[in-house]
Amino acid sequence: MIKKILFSILMIASALYSFSLEPYQTTITKLVGNQAVVNDSPTVQIGSSGIIIHNYDSEHRTIIAKAVVTKKEAGSMYLKLYYYKDLNMDALPSYKIVPQVGDTVIFNYLYKRVLPIVPNESSFNAFKQRFPNLDVVHPDLFAYELAKDSNPAPKLSDFRHECNADDFGLLFFAVNDNGYFVDCTSFKVIAKLPFPTEGKKQTPFYTRIKNIKSKFFGLGSDEVKKFDAYYQKLLGLK
Repeated sequence: MIKKILFSILMIASALYSFSLEPYQTTITKLVGNQAVVNDSPTVQIGSSGIIIHNYDSEHRTIIAKAVVTKKEAGSMYLKLYYYKDLNMDALPSYKIVPQVGDTVIFNYLYKRVLPIVPNESSFNAFKQRFPNLDVVHPDLFAYELAKDSNPAPKLSDFRHECNADDFGLLFFAVNDNGYFVDCTSFKVIAKLPFPTEGKKQTPFYTRIKNIKSKFFGLGSDEVKKFDAYYQKLLGLK
């Protein structure tokens, strides 16, 4: 048992060694086509997102775009650019103010505010205990929106909408005894760690709001039947 616990601790430490929740600030060094390029950092993962800030002068600046790391090469990170609008994820070419060399990029934006998608109350409490420094968004907020829309099977677009509506940057999914931190903008897994769960698994996820019913009564196709299988497919996990 002791060996198993020590092994789990080592696995967690290894998984989180290069994964940081702290904001990382840098500047755009060059533009290549529709991508921006910045200096690499080991604390920023492929799939991590950030915001781009344009300085008009010494007193005025604004967020003009979102950015997602698509690759790392020769000491640089390449960023795909997106509109900075709550629900708009279209690519940037027609944006009025496009990012420029020298603009500020802040990665891991809102990463310390996380929505955990877990199968039961015990796993929800375990998440809060393991990550006491995170601002945990209660799943009831998301469940309430799904219930209003008669949507018992959240899709990628539903998660993105909730991320924007409640201002958080990360999702956490507990699937098949592993935990996955997922970036809200890219919906890419940026960290994986052991996260065993026990007990009955609630669908679509742990919430105190019961009976989120589909608007298509009797069909059942819009319901999460098996917690692990549903989110494994949604995240594209092997």
